[in-house]
Amino acid sequence: MSLGTKLKQAPRLWYVANARVPSEKAHVLQIFKMCQAFARQGFEVTLIHPRRCNNQRMSAVADVWDYYQVGREFAVQRLGSLDWPWLGFAGRWLRFRIQALSFMLQVRRYMKQQALPGIVYSRDIYSSLWLFKYTVGPQLALVFEAHGYPKRFARWQARRLNRSLDGLIVLNLWLKAKWIELGFPADKILVAQDGVDLTAFQPGVSKPQARHKLGLNKDEQLVLYAGHLYPWKGVYTLAAASRHLPSGYRVVFLGGTPEDRIKLDNYCRREGLSRVQFWDYVPPGEVPAYLAAADVLVLPNSGKDERSSRLTSPLKLFEYLAAKRPLVAADVPALREVIQAGTEALMFVPDDPQSLAQRVLRVTGDEALAQRLAQAGVRKAKDFSWESRAGRIRYFMEQQLEMS
Repeated sequence: MSLGTKLKQAPRLWYVANARVPSEKAHVLQIFKMCQAFARQGFEVTLIHPRRCNNQRMSAVADVWDYYQVGREFAVQRLGSLDWPWLGFAGRWLRFRIQALSFMLQVRRYMKQQALPGIVYSRDIYSSLWLFKYTVGPQLALVFEAHGYPKRFARWQARRLNRSLDGLIVLNLWLKAKWIELGFPADKILVAQDGVDLTAFQPGVSKPQARHKLGLNKDEQLVLYAGHLYPWKGVYTLAAASRHLPSGYRVVFLGGTPEDRIKLDNYCRREGLSRVQFWDYVPPGEVPAYLAAADVLVLPNSGKDERSSRLTSPLKLFEYLAAKRPLVAADVPALREVIQAGTEALMFVPDDPQSLAQRVLRVTGDEALAQRLAQAGVRKAKDFSWESRAGRIRYFMEQQLEMS
C-alpha cells in the first residue's frame, strides 16, 4: 500500500515550527491558525515547537489557545533547545544557530520515534534541510512552506531540498519563479497565499460601535496601520503622509515592539508630525475591533525592499479585507497579486507620502467609494480563509504522494 493511500485512510501531520510560543510575531498566529485548519481538514495534527526564552509580556500568557483564538483541536509537543540570551546582541548570530541546530537534532530524534505514516510540514528551511527521508523513515512525507528563498549556497540547498521534499508551498507567484530559477521542479510547487480567520470578523462591528467600545473620538478621521513597525514595512512613509493631511485626521500605529515604537516616535518628533499616535500591541483576538474603528486601513509596503515588495503575503492584508473598512495600499507586486487597484483598494506610489495622503483623502471624501471598496474587500477575503488554504494544500499533498 502506498504512503498516499495510507495517509488518506489515517491522515497525520506534524507541523514543525522553530518559533517562540506565544509570540508577538504574526507568523506564529499563522502557525496556530493553520494547525487548526489542517485539523478541520481531517488531519491528526501535532504542532512541534521549541522551548525558548520569551519576553515578559508573552511569558505572562496563560492559555495560548485562548490567546490565538483557536480550539483545542490539535496536540502541541514542546522540545528542548539551547537558547542562550546571555550571549547578548553581539552574540545574536551564534545564539540563533546554536538554538536552531539543537532544536533540529531534537526534532529528528522525535520523528525517528514515530512509527505511523504521516506528513512532516515545516516552514523552517533548517528543519527541511535536516529532515531527510533516510533519517526519519520512508513512512513520512516531507513538505516545506517557504516564506523566502535561499541566497547563500542557494542552488545547493534547492537541490538538496528537491531530493528530500515531497512538496514545496510558496506564498506567491514571484517566489515560485525564484525557486524554479534555483532548479526546483515547478510541478512540485504550490502557490498558497496567506489567509484570515473569517469568524473573527463575524458578526461585523460598525465603526460607531467600535469607537464607543474603545472610547475613541467619533468625529475624528482615523487612518490606521496594525502590525510591526519595521522600516521596510513602509511605516515611515505613512507617518510622513500625516504632514499632507488636514486637521481632523489622525494616523494611528497599532502594535510593534516598544523599541520600534520609540524609534518611529522619535522620527515623528524630529519631523514635527503631530497627528501621529501610537497604540500598544494587543492580542490577536482584539485586533478586529480596532480595525472596525478606522476610517481607512493602510498597507504602506516599501517598494525598496524585496521582503516588502516581492516576498510577502501579509496577514494584515487579509484581515483588512475582512474588516469591512476601505483599504489604501502600496502599489507593489506582492499586493497586486491579491488585490486590484480601484476594486478592493486604492493603491499609491510606494514610498511616496504625498501619493499615500492623496489616496486617503480621496477615499474619506467619497462615502460611496469607501463603501464600494469595503464591500469588495469582504468578498475577496472569503476566498482566503485558513480552511480553504489548508484544503488546497491537502489536495496538493495527496496529488504529490500519488505521483511519487
